[in-house]
Amino acid sequence: MSFFYKNQKKNKVDILTVSIILFVSYLLLVSITSRFYLKSIGFLGVVLFYFLCRQLSQKDLRYFDWSIVLVTFLQAVYGIFQYTGVLASLSSFPISGSFDNPAGFSSCLAIGVPFYLDIIKKNNSCRYYISSLLLVNLTAIMLSGSRAGILSVLIVFFCFLYGQYICVFDQKKKTQIFLFTLLFFITLAIMLFFWKKDSAIGRILIWKVTCNMIADSPILGFGDGFFRANYMLYQANYLKDISDSTYSFLADNIVSPFNEYLFLTVEFGMIGLFLLCGILFCFFCFNKNRYPSFIGVVISMIIFSLFSYPFRYPFVWVVVIYSFARISVDMPVICRLSTRAVSCVKIGILGLLVSAGFYLWKDICFEYDWGKIAHLSLSGKTKMVIEDYKDLYDRWNGNPYFLYNYGAELNYIGQYEKSSEILEECKSFIDDYPLRMLLADNAFYLKKWGLAKSHYEMAAYMCPNRFLPLQGLVNVYDSIDRPDVARKLALDIIEKKEKVPSAIVSQIKTRMLMRVEKSNL
Repeated sequence: MSFFYKNQKKNKVDILTVSIILFVSYLLLVSITSRFYLKSIGFLGVVLFYFLCRQLSQKDLRYFDWSIVLVTFLQAVYGIFQYTGVLASLSSFPISGSFDNPAGFSSCLAIGVPFYLDIIKKNNSCRYYISSLLLVNLTAIMLSGSRAGILSVLIVFFCFLYGQYICVFDQKKKTQIFLFTLLFFITLAIMLFFWKKDSAIGRILIWKVTCNMIADSPILGFGDGFFRANYMLYQANYLKDISDSTYSFLADNIVSPFNEYLFLTVEFGMIGLFLLCGILFCFFCFNKNRYPSFIGVVISMIIFSLFSYPFRYPFVWVVVIYSFARISVDMPVICRLSTRAVSCVKIGILGLLVSAGFYLWKDICFEYDWGKIAHLSLSGKTKMVIEDYKDLYDRWNGNPYFLYNYGAELNYIGQYEKSSEILEECKSFIDDYPLRMLLADNAFYLKKWGLAKSHYEMAAYMCPNRFLPLQGLVNVYDSIDRPDVARKLALDIIEKKEKVPSAIVSQIKTRMLMRVEKSNL
């Protein structure tokens, strides 16, 4: 591994590397203090991979670039086969590749486009073959329906063409081209907004609520994991205080703000956002050689991150880190490390790797064991494996979704008291609609009517378009002998507009209609 051999390049400290280390160190510090040590391992992995990529030779670079092209092409083919029905989709969407949704799929394809363009530009012998692969890639992005993917790819194409041909125009023509391009992208943004209008309005709601979160701690943020734990509470409070029925109708259970910059600011504050801007400033302003593929990758993800969550996916991290690392090699040098300093850094990295490897191995073992018993539970053997869940709980790895799963299984077999105890612990990490519904059901079966009412009401505020919390409230009011309130709520359910027609909603409305008719007798 060349990282551990003598090489003058690794002795230099450049401005981009310094800005990246400052940013990652800050994220690492906040993550450790927020009880998310697994993310800390991820941040250490980012730093290590960054330095390893800095040691790649020109031959290694070509292999890496071609590997990215091959991976994205295979993903595109896989997605197109899903869309045409040749292969089954792994998600509820008609096209998602090997990802859980079209956002991950399209971010993977979009980040590969700059490498296609760079190879087409440099390699005449295979230009037409790569152009064919690129066409398949672009077709898959269009079929995915990802507006962020379409917009980011078009901007990358514009930047590529601008860099290639702008030099042949005079200043007047350049100004005209700029104004035309600006008008084109404004028009495109409006068209993309109305293409999926409800989705766009829903994201505006999410961004408004997220800005309310930022306003409560703008400088330092709230710490790693805060968004997931508290967003739905903020959404519930926001929807309580507004009369806009459109937002209430479109509100859903949210795990991401669909904007990486807002997410970063909520959890790491303006300090984290400022450090990120410092990295981008160094990347664009001190870039000597202007590698089009690496610049295209960063531009693509800057645009994509405005409307989605590309950094949820490891492939995006790998390509972005690789791009930063290769650009940093030609950045202005601040200083050079002595041989002794380099040796100390190596020893420190090895120590961190050993520690991280230990915790990572424990986490892998935990997740593997959890997967086995969860599979058995889904096959109807919940009572048989509930003791295994208890054993896993005693060596919990910090993943809050395990607590949710454990609490849900306890609820399923009727251990409502223990389920509530586990879910209350989970609530400090995830407080959302499904969790509140489980807590409400536990309280209802334990005949804790006040607590059940509180949880059902909070679930209804979190997602006002849902029917199950309202049905739960009707049952609570009937249980505490408040038939008048229960009847009024039942009438509201009957008249309530459905966001997505389903058999469950139809059954709820039928039950409410029967209940109202019965009370009229």
